[in-house]
Amino acid sequence: MKRYSLLILLFSAIVVLSGCLTTQYKEYKFEFKDKTSGTLTITYVNIFSQIYEDENADSVLNADFAELAADYLEGSKIEEEFPHAKVVSKRLYEKNYQLYGEVVLEFATPADVNLFQFDKKSPYAYSFTSDETFFDGNGTKPETVNAVFFSSKLKTFELTTSISEPEETDQSLLSTWKANK
Repeated sequence: MKRYSLLILLFSAIVVLSGCLTTQYKEYKFEFKDKTSGTLTITYVNIFSQIYEDENADSVLNADFAELAADYLEGSKIEEEFPHAKVVSKRLYEKNYQLYGEVVLEFATPADVNLFQFDKKSPYAYSFTSDETFFDGNGTKPETVNAVFFSSKLKTFELTTSISEPEETDQSLLSTWKANK
């Protein structure tokens, strides 16, 4: 019984101490190797913790890094988002003094990575979540929908979305990642 209570307490502490794991930008790069198959590379730019004034920064950073490692690197969050694609690689790395994450997926059909086309003459459409805001890309973004349309003549589709702008109290997970390498 004590062991069970300890596990509940530990889990509760992690939930309470974790801020909000997020990223500043998300870059999508769809590259076709033929008419239907290819790779999707998703790059998470500047992974950081949102830390509130009454929280212990070190505890939040450690809890958010544990979540990042458990759910995304070792876990199956990406596989759940793209169940029909094959995850080729996942990695974290430093760039521009920030922590980046990269996931590379292979797809047999565009639908495997949530790219849709009404018919062969139509553009491809990629719908992104309401947490993301269109930032840049080589497609067209209508004002009224969270989707980008790409010409079917392109071999590479690129899209950058904005997720969250870091606040003054927020901190990068770079130093925590370096300490846990």
